[in-house]
Amino acid sequence: MVVDSANTTQIVTKDGGTDETLAFHTDEIENSDSGDNSSGKEVPDSESDCEHEKPIRISLIRRILLAYYNFLHMVRWPLLVASTIAFCVCLFYASKLELPTSSDVRILSPSVEFEQAYEWRLNILYDALLKQGGSQAITIWGVRPADTGDQNNPESWSTLVLDETFDPSTPEVQIYLRDYCPRYFAEDFAELPQADFECSMNKFDKWLQGEHDSVKIGSNATDSVYLEYCQSATGLPMKQDAFHACMSAWSKVAGESYVLEWDNVVKVIFFPFNSRVRYDSPNSELDDEWNLIDQWMKTDQETAPPEAANAFFSSEDFWWYDTNIQMFR
Repeated sequence: MVVDSANTTQIVTKDGGTDETLAFHTDEIENSDSGDNSSGKEVPDSESDCEHEKPIRISLIRRILLAYYNFLHMVRWPLLVASTIAFCVCLFYASKLELPTSSDVRILSPSVEFEQAYEWRLNILYDALLKQGGSQAITIWGVRPADTGDQNNPESWSTLVLDETFDPSTPEVQIYLRDYCPRYFAEDFAELPQADFECSMNKFDKWLQGEHDSVKIGSNATDSVYLEYCQSATGLPMKQDAFHACMSAWSKVAGESYVLEWDNVVKVIFFPFNSRVRYDSPNSELDDEWNLIDQWMKTDQETAPPEAANAFFSSEDFWWYDTNIQMFR
């Protein structure tokens, strides 16, 4: 039950007791509701305080950025039209640019002394003959033109990937490789690296013939390698089961670096040749020379034995040419 006295409101329980915890003075409520300040202090007026606040100062950089934004916002549509027109004009003239005619990079003005010295050196006989001499390339059997390195890291090199189909021991391949170099060097795109150069198979064939002749005349100069490994071969083609052991042993004794063997099995055979182009030749000449050699080899491989049909050629100069072509594309 609620009991209301002059200044106090009390809640009386059913048993007649008074719950003092719920009793409170109504005059305190009235004083709080009346809005009067019993302490005698003035209540601050929020509106009057705002009038006396200091104005916010905008920094110089903010004023500059706001002015820059307002200007761009004002001219946004004319700026879009102008940018589109400029893009189309640049695209038109970019399509008219020609590819470099040479991979030789020249970035200095012709008036610079270093560039003038370069132009003068081109007229020196030594440099002229050096450029006419071309570069050296190789033709190789027994490996694949694979790249197992990180293609995004120029410092990562490839490991050697062997061509497991290559087998020079069969009689057909022996004859094919023996006759290959004379046909190859008969073409205009290939020149002998030295005047007395011979390919490994041709040198090996002559060695077998010479050793056989020395045995026939009973000479004591017969090479022990021939007697031990070559089964009295008279030349190429020789017996297939004796080829690897005989040629591996001969390459070690003769110091033939163009024959690579593993466990007395010939794995790789290659030979160098002089090409007519260099890395700094015009790109059109490099492209023509590459396609000329590549087409000749593809045509020749159509009639090659399957065990020797995966030869390819390469050089640092053609590697450089390929890098440039990929960038130009």
